[in-house]
Amino acid sequence: MTSAELSKKIAAELGELASPQTVLTLAGELVKDALFAGDSADLFNLLRVKVGGKTADDDAEKDAIKITPLPDLLLARHRRRKAVSGEEQLPIAFAVDKVTAFAKIFERRLRGDGREVATVVGVEGLTQELDRHPLAAVVVEAANPDLPALRQWLKIDRTRNAIALIVIYQTDEKPAYDGLLIAADATLTEPFDDRQLNETIDGEITRVRGEHRYFLQTVSMTLPPPFVNQQVAADLIEELARQATLSEEGTLSVVMAFREALDNSARHGCRDIPNALLKVDYVLDSQKITITIKDPGPGFDSANLLNTRFSADAVTLSRQRTREGKRGGLGMTLMLKSLDKLEYSPSGNTVILTKFLKPQNKS
Repeated sequence: MTSAELSKKIAAELGELASPQTVLTLAGELVKDALFAGDSADLFNLLRVKVGGKTADDDAEKDAIKITPLPDLLLARHRRRKAVSGEEQLPIAFAVDKVTAFAKIFERRLRGDGREVATVVGVEGLTQELDRHPLAAVVVEAANPDLPALRQWLKIDRTRNAIALIVIYQTDEKPAYDGLLIAADATLTEPFDDRQLNETIDGEITRVRGEHRYFLQTVSMTLPPPFVNQQVAADLIEELARQATLSEEGTLSVVMAFREALDNSARHGCRDIPNALLKVDYVLDSQKITITIKDPGPGFDSANLLNTRFSADAVTLSRQRTREGKRGGLGMTLMLKSLDKLEYSPSGNTVILTKFLKPQNKS
């Protein structure tokens, strides 16, 4: 349950102006109902409240209330503490696979005005650093073998998505795409001076934090069309949809529609195009999930298909195909039934999938 959903429920329940005490009492009851139903409650993008954990082994752990500060609150609290001491600084992590003399030299380059920098090793080091205080940005070298895991750790988890990720390349030659790539927020290629480095870091922190005032999560991916990459992308979309607190049925609908759209783009939009790449953008706001898939192909005329009305039960058929061990096959008909909105660009090589977090009145 998001803050926007909570506000709408309160307004629907009360139907008129009420005292602050009445509003708070009703809000507490609605949050409690969500928790008892196994949902989590994100309170004004500051706190996430949930009962129990994913790996609870005993009743006490299952019944425990978990309160997780979200990035905006963590960063604000940290900056207030620093401001009181007269040394307000933004915390930056430089992620390496091992600490070397070069790492320490580069760490000093990162220490611009208003920043405190820690050099950490891998995802474990980042986790420990984030437990100590919030992070505004993570800087990592492209040659770091931990980079794929770091990308996923930062961008797929909603509580860390607002941390800016900057990747440093040593050469203009970007590595070939041998699998799905989760995009960084910014890249820099050596040689660059400290001014460029500072402007990029500060600019991305400002941009990402501004973006997250409107969006709860944004993830961009690039992938070549072989099916193994499509499976990885579908698994990531499923994880993202579950974090958006969609129902099981809603999550399944999104994943199956995404599989079909991605498969269509790979088979038709990338056909006969060497080194073709698919671009996927996932955006979550307080009301809906929006997934955009773009391929390099010439597109097709989708107008006639989109103007046709369909009545098949997409969720039932999707489950049946899953039980049969089949992939894709939803087709335009079931994609339309699985989603609240299906749109194509005029050229036909970009498809936009929209799923509302709660049922909408379509009358």
